[in-house]
Amino acid sequence: MVLFGFGLFQLMGAFVRGGAILYYFKYYCNNEGVVPDFFVAGSIAAITGMLLTKKLTSIFGKKMLMIYMNVGVAAITAGFCLLNPHDTIWMFALYIASSFIGGPSPVLLWSMYADTADYSEWRTRRRATGLVFSAATFSQKMGCAVGAAMTGFALEFFQYSEPVDGVEQLQAAVTLNGLCMMMSLIPAGFFLAAAVCLAFYSISDRVLDEIEFDLQARKNAEITDS
Repeated sequence: MVLFGFGLFQLMGAFVRGGAILYYFKYYCNNEGVVPDFFVAGSIAAITGMLLTKKLTSIFGKKMLMIYMNVGVAAITAGFCLLNPHDTIWMFALYIASSFIGGPSPVLLWSMYADTADYSEWRTRRRATGLVFSAATFSQKMGCAVGAAMTGFALEFFQYSEPVDGVEQLQAAVTLNGLCMMMSLIPAGFFLAAAVCLAFYSISDRVLDEIEFDLQARKNAEITDS
């Protein structure tokens, strides 16, 4: 349940921020032309960070690395609230940094789901891989759905004015401040909540080594008996 809560909060944060990017640059920054480059820069940074997953895991361990990454992403994302509309370079810098730091997260999360399946077999002597990964997939879809819906709810809450007959409307100050919040403090709160969830994750590297040793011993014993 801990990992499912983690995945839910993390995706909610990512979707709220991702859904706000176009509105943020269009209305808050008056510079929507940089949005494609913004997304590309973040994607390249995330892939680069992903390539370092194995090295970083060997240094920090899965649990602590995930906690550090999400706290770091939360802190950097919150930094957007300090930027002025014309601080485009800093916006790119913060987004690239957060994407790079959070890059290993998807790889590690699915690896930790597999560890959870091993833990279940270790404790119950019954393999429940299908159940674990189906629940993981459900939590991922739930996070995507809720996160995407929250973007719409937040825009309505912050009184976003939709174009009328193709004509853009002047946005109120509360809307512009809300867009800034959707790019900074709101997703940062979800990323921080995800990190808190992992504090209750009980499968440490030491426990995982014990699980792998015991499961392999059981398989060897079954082969010998047969």
